[in-house]
Order: sequence, then structure tokens, then C-alpha cells
Amino acid sequence: MRAFAIPLRTRFRRTDVREGVLLAGACGWGEWSPFPEYPAPVAARWLAAAREAADTPWPAPLRDTIPVNVTVPAV
Repeated sequence: MRAFAIPLRTRFRRTDVREGVLLAGACGWGEWSPFPEYPAPVAARWLAAAREAADTPWPAPLRDTIPVNVTVPAV
């Protein structure tokens, strides 16, 4: 397990630093970084997904490329 804190160039959701944890597992890494205002039940679902990503093999890819979606803050 490795904790991280990455400074943000632009404040997002009332935060200047994105914090989280990288989880090493049998099949690679999972990443867990819920926002501080999220209630525990929501954060727990995110943690379960991070553990699943680290411990469960990914399915075979269906395509060579995918479009990328990104969050862009209002500046």
C-alpha cells in the first residue's frame, strides 16, 4: 500500500491536493481516492472497487483504443 498526495493546479471540489492510496494486489494495482466529503458507505464502495482492480484479472480487451473522458475544472 502506498499513499499519495498530488497538488492540483486548480482548486477542485474545495481541495488543492488530491490524496489517495495505491493498493498492490495479485493482478496489479488498484487506486482509492474518495473525496473527503463522501460518506463512509460511498467511500467503502470505491475501496471495494480498488481491491477488485488489484486482485481480479481484467477481461480481454474488446478494442485497441477507446475515447478518453476527463474532468476539466472551470478556470
